[in-house]
Amino acid sequence: MTRRSRNLLPAMLVVPLLLAACGTEVTELPPGLGPLSSASEVAFPADCQQATGTGSVAIGDVRTVLANPSYSERRAKGCVNVPLAQVWQALQIPTGVDIGFYPERNDSDCEAWLVTGAEYPINFVTKEIPHGGIESHYTFEITWRAGIQTGTATDPTEVRMLYGKTSGTIEVPKILGSMVFTADPAHPGWTQIDMIRQLNTNGHSDDAGKLYSWLQGFYDGLKGHLAGTVVTSGYCVRL
Repeated sequence: MTRRSRNLLPAMLVVPLLLAACGTEVTELPPGLGPLSSASEVAFPADCQQATGTGSVAIGDVRTVLANPSYSERRAKGCVNVPLAQVWQALQIPTGVDIGFYPERNDSDCEAWLVTGAEYPINFVTKEIPHGGIESHYTFEITWRAGIQTGTATDPTEVRMLYGKTSGTIEVPKILGSMVFTADPAHPGWTQIDMIRQLNTNGHSDDAGKLYSWLQGFYDGLKGHLAGTVVTSGYCVRL
């Protein structure tokens, strides 16, 4: 009897989990390209302020925000010793899709497609499919948009990106983030990066840790792509 109960237990647990995973929702991104309004703060690393080395990123402490839904938030500031025009080019499709999904490559599979009738020069969707038999049912879609805030396509001085969950499982109530890429006015050829990311996974993960790893992963993927030392492609299937 004991052995039979142990064999039945996993199947008994799977059913309610799959039923929960079937709940989906559709949400809207805030208008425009951001950035998000945030009380979080973090200083640029010393090498960014002095334009030494190849650049780095500093990730601030986690902040809990009570809202509907509530969420955890982290902010990061960094830099790369590459002109903003090259960063802007890296954000174009298809490389921008690869760099955007790169932080999730070890946890999920990915499908991507363009937003039809897009208002913004960069506008696409990534569908994340978590690894695992049960986890793979908790899919969700992230909509990305980016554009030049100031400057021109060949000589931008500020580029903004806004992204967030727009449909999928209710078990991930919130993913929302913004990025501002600025040509460093004091150090020509350098680009400053200011990122804010908000997350609520309904208790399914260590959100503080996930925020840190995602921000670090995006920076590493972008910097590595620009330097030619990291391969970001091959993780997201274009539909």
